[in-house]
Amino acid sequence: MVADRIKDNIDAATRIATNAVHKAGDIVEGASEVLKGDVKAGAGKIAASAANIATTSASEGVKIASQNLDGVREAADSVADEVNKPR
Repeated sequence: MVADRIKDNIDAATRIATNAVHKAGDIVEGASEVLKGDVKAGAGKIAASAANIATTSASEGVKIASQNLDGVREAADSVADEVNKPR
């Protein structure tokens, strides 16, 4: 269980990093367009890529937090059951 959660967390972090690197390339392309004089297209590409990085990071972060919270709840319930067990 814990090992699966750790693997899921690592996978999510990998997806965040991969997306950020890919979109950073798009940001560089947008900056190149701006420098060449196409400010509207370049700025649009930069903004869209930055928004995509933020959206993906937030989405994956919520998944990680939710999965970890579920694990903590399971552990807390287990401890509560043990403490409240009739003797």
